[in-house]
Amino acid sequence: MRCSWAENGKQSMIDFHDHEWGKPQHDDQRLFELLSLMTFQAGLQWQLILNRRHVLKRVFNDFDVPSVAAMTEREIEEMVQVEQMIANRRKIRAVIHNARVLDQLHEKEILLDQIVWGLTKNQVVDHRWQCAEQIPSQNLLSVQLARQMKNYGFTFVGPKNMYAYLETVGVINDHLISCEWR
Repeated sequence: MRCSWAENGKQSMIDFHDHEWGKPQHDDQRLFELLSLMTFQAGLQWQLILNRRHVLKRVFNDFDVPSVAAMTEREIEEMVQVEQMIANRRKIRAVIHNARVLDQLHEKEILLDQIVWGLTKNQVVDHRWQCAEQIPSQNLLSVQLARQMKNYGFTFVGPKNMYAYLETVGVINDHLISCEWR
């Protein structure tokens, strides 16, 4: 049995749940990719993001931080013309802005991995929920992360978005007790 949100989804949602969601991630490029997907998800269904993920990976050069950080306005205008692209210029600019912030942090030898996992001292927070209704949309940890990310200069990093991000990258394990993928 899977978490209920994945049971009702298409195969891409099931695959995401089974192979990615809640699996501890430490690679900075992968962490940046997932942060960027969260940026695009704001106000949209996660299924749409998964359906368009291949397009996002292509236009953002597989979420290579220096490459994204160097993107220009001309590239943004080209990007919005790509078939199936989520053509929200504000979100596109936010991803590029966040890449620039992360690129500057990398120059100071600060990794996104350190920021994301530092609040828990590299420990997974395992909630062991019995039912989906118990899962909050944010918590103290996501509020702290959102504040820290904003202080560094990141955008689209509110507490609810950061809670979903912490679940996705495995800092928070919100697989239900009954889920065989926990």
